[in-house]
Amino acid sequence: MHLVILTTAITRGDFHKKSLGKFYNCFQKQMEQMHISHIINLDCPEKLASTYSKEQSLQLFETIIPKNVELIIIPNENPGFLNAYKNVVNKAKYVQCKDEKVLYWWLEDDWEVIYLNEDFFSIIELFPFSQPYAFNSVQSSPLGSFRGGPIMNALYFQKYFDIVSNNIANDTCDPERQVSRWISGIKRKNGNKMIHRIIENDNTITIVFFYYKDAKIRIDEIPHSYYCRKDKYNENLCFHYYVIQSNDLKTFSFGKVNIKDKELRLEETPLNIIFETLENHGIHYIVIKPYHFADIGRKFNEEHALQKWTTINDKTTYV
Repeated sequence: MHLVILTTAITRGDFHKKSLGKFYNCFQKQMEQMHISHIINLDCPEKLASTYSKEQSLQLFETIIPKNVELIIIPNENPGFLNAYKNVVNKAKYVQCKDEKVLYWWLEDDWEVIYLNEDFFSIIELFPFSQPYAFNSVQSSPLGSFRGGPIMNALYFQKYFDIVSNNIANDTCDPERQVSRWISGIKRKNGNKMIHRIIENDNTITIVFFYYKDAKIRIDEIPHSYYCRKDKYNENLCFHYYVIQSNDLKTFSFGKVNIKDKELRLEETPLNIIFETLENHGIHYIVIKPYHFADIGRKFNEEHALQKWTTINDKTTYV
C-alpha cells in the first residue's frame, strides 16, 4: 500500500516532536511494509518569525521522520491555511503511486496520538478501495471535518476532498469550510463563485461507527442532528447509519441504527455480507473507536495569540 500524508505545518520549535514525532514512533511498525510519501507545507507566520525559524523545523523533520519516508517539503512564502491546503493537494497529484491501494491522510501538525490501536491500518484495509471511503478516529469529527484526519482512499480524495483540481476552491475562506460546502450538495455562494456538487446520482451517505475490542458503543455519539441540518447538507441526501463491532477482525457484529428510537440490534455477520449491505455509489465515512488523536495545537496558538482564520478579510492567513 502507498500512504500519502498531507501536512500543513507552521514553525513551532520542538513542538513537532509531540505531534509528528510521536505519530511516527507509534505507527512505525504498522507502516513498515508501506511506501510512504509525506508532503509538508511549511509556513512561518509573521507572529512566529522572531521566535521560530523554518531552518529549525526543517532540521527537526529530518530527525523525527524516518529515512525510508519520501519527504517532500513545500517552503511556502505566502503563509495561510488555504494556500497550504492548495499546495499539498496539488503536490499529491504528482506523487507516483504505483500501488493499487493508495491512502491519503490529511494530518495536520498539531495532533497528538493518545491511543495506539495496533490494528488501525488492518481495519482500514478491510474496506473496499473500489468505492469512496474515508476514515477518522477523532471524537466529534463529522463528515467534512479536518479534525485529526480524514484518511481517504483515492476515489474519495478525488471526488470529495480535492476541490483544487475542479477549480472550486477560492481565496475567500478556510478550506475546511469549502470542502464541507462541496460535500453538502447545497447550491450556494462560495466566496466569489457558486459551489454545487450534483447529487442526483450521488445522494447516499453511509456513516459507520466501527467499535474495536472494548470500545464502548454509544448511539448518542452518532451526530444525526448535525447531518439533519438543512444549512449543512442538502435535504435530498439520504443518510444511513450502521455499527460494526469486532474483537479480533475475524468475526463481526453488524446492525443498522434506528436513529428515531435510538435502537440497535447487532447480529454476527460475514464481512462480505456487510459490504453488500453498505454498497452504494455515494460516500462512506467510517469512524473508528477507540479514538486515536487529541488536539494539542490550541494551547500553542493561545500562547502565541495565533489564529488561522477569522473573517474573509483576513484572506485565510494567520492573524
